[in-house]
Amino acid sequence: HEITETFPLEIIVTPKMAFGTGHHNTTQLIIEQLFSTELKNKTIIDAGCGSGVLAIAAEKLGAKSILAYDIDHWSVENTIENIELNQCNCITVKQGTIDEVKPEPSDIILANINRNVLLSEMESYKKYLKSNGLLILSGFIEPDVEILKKSATEKGLIFQNTQAKDDWYCLVFKKN
Repeated sequence: HEITETFPLEIIVTPKMAFGTGHHNTTQLIIEQLFSTELKNKTIIDAGCGSGVLAIAAEKLGAKSILAYDIDHWSVENTIENIELNQCNCITVKQGTIDEVKPEPSDIILANINRNVLLSEMESYKKYLKSNGLLILSGFIEPDVEILKKSATEKGLIFQNTQAKDDWYCLVFKKN
């Protein structure tokens, strides 16, 4: 696509077996959230990175350090290729779950995954999020919103906002 003022960020992705070309509503919702969040000098975790598009966007928008991880080998390989295509140098890629890769606590966690994975990893997201850090979730539809809000708030995270695009949603929480 040709870059215009409407689309001020260019990300080159070679789609393979990994999820995430940037065209899905959930990816767009998180990128929109990144545009409205101060990323300069922030540390980011891209949980379930797929093709790495969210990690790449975070670096291009000023994040100083990003850990992208996925359980899928193909996603890890595709993320590494896409990082090179976009000449990024602040992204580390690992394979495994959040508890297997044991990241340093970060300022922001991005998780564009299905509801069940988000629910099962909610406690870990809180654990690996710095105080006043943001948890940005997407990958789910309207019936999942209240379930995810309840899980996050029961774990002490504070609801910040929600966005929707067609039937897909994005939720933002803050850790005190």
